Amino acid sequence: MTRDERSEFYASQPITAFSTAPPRGDAIVKLARRIMYYVVYFLESTKYPQRHYIGYTTNLKNRIQYHNKGLVTSTKNFKPWKIIYAEMYLNKKDAMGREKFLKSGSGWKFLKKQLTHYFQNK
Repeated sequence: MTRDERSEFYASQPITAFSTAPPRGDAIVKLARRIMYYVVYFLESTKYPQRHYIGYTTNLKNRIQYHNKGLVTSTKNFKPWKIIYAEMYLNKKDAMGREKFLKSGSGWKFLKKQLTHYFQNK
């Protein structure tokens, strides 16, 4: 199987399930570098814990740095930020749809339920 065929095969599989043994260690990092994925993330301000932000990106590490440097207009007044929840998607439209849902009332209820222990221990 060529590199392109492997990449196409893994891109067509759910991220959490593989038909053969899942890759381990460095193989996961190499696989993640080859596959374009989108991350929907949920941030909380460490200075103002009642402030939250939901977004999506292809590079979570850089995006959080942008938020914490004050380069994002809607979050610059509430920095620094920490990530408290993230989901990965292979399709941009799926990530955008999930971001839109999480910003809705039903999405907020989902996050409160999903992060019950986090919010109880604050």
